[in-house]
Amino acid sequence: MFITFEGVEACGKSTQASLLYQHFQNSHKKSFLTREPGGFYFADSIRDILLHNRQIDLLDKSAFLLFSAVRSEHCAKYILPKLQNGYQVVCDRFSDSSLVYQGLAGDLAIEDIDWINKFSTSGLTPDITFYLRVSLQESQKRLSTKKKDKFEQAGLDSHRKLIKGFDELAQLNPERVVVIDGHLPVEAIHQKILTALKDK
Repeated sequence: MFITFEGVEACGKSTQASLLYQHFQNSHKKSFLTREPGGFYFADSIRDILLHNRQIDLLDKSAFLLFSAVRSEHCAKYILPKLQNGYQVVCDRFSDSSLVYQGLAGDLAIEDIDWINKFSTSGLTPDITFYLRVSLQESQKRLSTKKKDKFEQAGLDSHRKLIKGFDELAQLNPERVVVIDGHLPVEAIHQKILTALKDK
């Protein structure tokens, strides 16, 4: 299965992706944990440009195309080969993030994002996506205790749009996107994820 985790900043998706990967490891299942953008050779350099380099201010279109270039390599050389060899692939963010950040909450046309997403992934779609939903207040509270990247430093209005965008994503894809209350304790969220996977 190809399993992805989505949500606004500090929703807990990275923690849950790691817990699920560890669950697969403990169950002696072939599994692969990765993230976007990043996780392989030049991708981390692009990640630094997109998330951390304060001197580079990219247009939404330019950022999306960089994300898509990394995603194309990621899919062709890592995700698809692992899936074809029977691995459970767990990914922290995928093409849904582009749809929300640069589309539903950004300035780009959804049709353009959708086409380029399909092109860069060779049509790969997650089998199941876990959207960890947290309130704007909870997200900001969690962010206040960490060093922020460029996306995390966006204003409240931007974060509000992102939550609305992820909510819309879930409504448009009810058969694939599982919404989980991100305010719950970490272990309770993990158990909900395991239950949803068994049901799937």
